[in-house]
Amino acid sequence: MKVVLDASVLTEFLAPSAHSTDDTPYRRKVRVLADLLAGQKAMILIPTPVIAEVLVSVGPEGVGRLEIVQRTLAFRIVPFDYRSAMETAWMARAAREAGDKRAGRGSQVTWSQIKFDWQIIA
Repeated sequence: MKVVLDASVLTEFLAPSAHSTDDTPYRRKVRVLADLLAGQKAMILIPTPVIAEVLVSVGPEGVGRLEIVQRTLAFRIVPFDYRSAMETAWMARAAREAGDKRAGRGSQVTWSQIKFDWQIIA
């Protein structure tokens, strides 16, 4: 099984204190996900745009942890390349043609956030 992580989940893996010191429902869900992925020996894909977003949250101490992740067989950092750029463009075009460039995410989410999320998905 292959799984793509977004920045919020990867940040929780690398530096749980970056989000909160509380044992929140979100934190518990991330722990359950980690256990599930480890049990299934999943390949965890990390798109390069996620790396940039994570480093903003975790700071310099997260760089060392990220280097460890990079050497771990279960994790694979995947580039945002030409094919990814094309897939992102197709998603944006389809949303515009459907008359909802925010793709149902509402006005509280910026267009930049949506495009960034599409880059991660691509």
